[in-house]
Amino acid sequence: MEHLDRKEAIRRMAAISVAPFIAPKLILPGISEANNKYQVPNVIVKKSPSFDPSSNLGINVNPALVDCNAKFIKDLGASWVRLVLNPHTDFGPYLRELESVGLEAVCVIGQESIKVGDWNDENLLSSNQFKLSAEYYAEKYSGYRFALQIGNEPDNIPTEDRVESEASWWLYQEVFNNLLESYREVFTDRFLIAGGVCTGDSYYLDRVNLSHVNAFAVQLYGVDTPEVSSNEGFTDAASALGRYKINLPVFITETGVNHLNYTDDEAVKYSFALLNYYIKRGIPIAYYCLSDLMHDDHGIFDKNGNPKPILKSFLKVAWGEDVPIDSFHLNPVKEEVVEKEPVVQFTDFSSR
Repeated sequence: MEHLDRKEAIRRMAAISVAPFIAPKLILPGISEANNKYQVPNVIVKKSPSFDPSSNLGINVNPALVDCNAKFIKDLGASWVRLVLNPHTDFGPYLRELESVGLEAVCVIGQESIKVGDWNDENLLSSNQFKLSAEYYAEKYSGYRFALQIGNEPDNIPTEDRVESEASWWLYQEVFNNLLESYREVFTDRFLIAGGVCTGDSYYLDRVNLSHVNAFAVQLYGVDTPEVSSNEGFTDAASALGRYKINLPVFITETGVNHLNYTDDEAVKYSFALLNYYIKRGIPIAYYCLSDLMHDDHGIFDKNGNPKPILKSFLKVAWGEDVPIDSFHLNPVKEEVVEKEPVVQFTDFSSR
């Protein structure tokens, strides 16, 4: 592999991720431990004025693509949603809607999120740009209730862009540090979650300063549970979290199945076992995702809004019993949610 200088490494990071709006799924690498010495902790998370993280089962949504009606989400049994912020969409009305029915929100800061103001590939991953984006969201969503997840698979660096020397790896960690620091400087009282990391490589965090955040997030795919193995079988459910020796509450902000890799029956059995495993241990976990309109073959509803068999497992985990899925149907997106042009000026939205 080539050795990259600092400028080139920064340019490549801007082109790939800190992190992408929908990152390609890098499944956890296989570190299978037959006699696993790590145990998934029972997490007790401190509350903050902006978020109650005791909420367990969540779902990844995108109100710009799907009508994610808050009451509908609550009827599914979810207690929180996860969505990615961007300057093209006004999420304020939806955040109010969620709060009105008692649902929590985790809003993600990914690469799309920081593209506010006069940005380019040279300054996109600078501390100044990070702070500008933080100030933009702080102003726009002042008075709204939500947690912030800082980063979306920040360790998801394509193999061909991984750098050879340890010093070059530090650049990725340095950028993530600057992102965390910039957002904490602006969001002084907000519940902040770092991550979610996805590769299973804890080395990425060796020089990341997590003192700025309240919690840490992992995004898991292809992990085996004691009851049901995944069709990928990259690692086991306990090891997937145990390898991160971090003294912070843990969230799983993405998990799920690619339906191309499973029959319907396999997907239902596996997803139930996976969600249930972590829910029983008090780990907040969000399924990815609500609809195939968000990501092909990953939703619990298809592109026409019809329920897929895997919805059975989500409902059973949520309600503790089998729930018929035929009465659930997703509506098309509400077009008024999407703004035609990015909004970059600061306006007082606190009265909304």
